[in-house]
Amino acid sequence: MEEESDESNLNNLLRRQRRIYHFTGLWQSELLDHYRVFELSLGSSDWQSILQRLRSHETKPIRVGIRDVIAAEQLESLKNLPIDYIASPLCRASIAEKATRLGLPFMLSVVTPTEVQQASEWGSRWIRVFPAETFGHAYLQALTAPFNAIQFIADHATSEEDADSFVQHGCVASIIKLKRQTSQTPLNS
Repeated sequence: MEEESDESNLNNLLRRQRRIYHFTGLWQSELLDHYRVFELSLGSSDWQSILQRLRSHETKPIRVGIRDVIAAEQLESLKNLPIDYIASPLCRASIAEKATRLGLPFMLSVVTPTEVQQASEWGSRWIRVFPAETFGHAYLQALTAPFNAIQFIADHATSEEDADSFVQHGCVASIIKLKRQTSQTPLNS
């Protein structure tokens, strides 16, 4: 039996879970019991520590992406890390070209049909609609309708219900920013 690629595994996981959790702030090991796809912000001062903790506490397969990549030059420092993809809030050819050369699966962000076409032509396997909450469900449904072969991800939903609604309106998954809870343990503990 042929083994599935990492990209195929991520596709299957997104189709089943339909959620990507934008992890911010404090460490919670119990998150690994509930969630399978995480994103860490490149702009966060502690993303590398959180990545290390996610990977060291992994008891079942998880996927981790690095978000907020805004320049192709940033990709060089990410190429050897245990990450599954990178995500940009932009739709830039330079990011797509560099990620492709480095073998990093990537997601570009779009707002218009022209950007959807460009991102697709540049090889973006998944395309993010950002900021999805600003444009809303009706716009997202209209934007995704002509592009039925493209996997769209809403960035970001404000609740689980909102995430479900984005999926009902044409997305394969939705990003939810995890909110801080009182039972969290600081990263350095």
